[in-house]
Amino acid sequence: MCLKAINGLFLFVATFLFQGCTSIKDLSSQSPYAEWMGRQYVLEQDCYVFKVNDNPSVPFVGRDLYRLPADVAPQFVDEHSNEDKILGILQKGSKFTIVGIHEVRNIEGVVRDFEATFDEKTGRFHGAVLNVRFLTDWTKIPPVFNETLAMPVPQAK
Repeated sequence: MCLKAINGLFLFVATFLFQGCTSIKDLSSQSPYAEWMGRQYVLEQDCYVFKVNDNPSVPFVGRDLYRLPADVAPQFVDEHSNEDKILGILQKGSKFTIVGIHEVRNIEGVVRDFEATFDEKTGRFHGAVLNVRFLTDWTKIPPVFNETLAMPVPQAK
């Protein structure tokens, strides 16, 4: 009887651990994140659009990451950099709108994902939802956009 209980407990714990212990919480309607919903930003530098480890999740936007080539250049599109696949380039001046903010918690820590759609000048990425987390400084709570990568578009008065 005791052996069955131990095996059952082991199976329960193993199942829990293998599920990844990831939780996702929508922050879009919570302060201070609600203020960012619908806000527009403009890229201050060319950036890559890339997938992490062929993960089917939303592609990321970023540059100057240890995982990507230092120079943003067309010859790297459709190539793998480390374990990431570079899907394309968004040009400096491309505008995007924040459409969702989520907190992702797992055994590695907590990150906040900022989902955005890009304007019509972005070609194949127009209207696509992309994760712009790598344009923020996540060491700050709440994260702020790195001004060398993205700046707010001035609001009309």
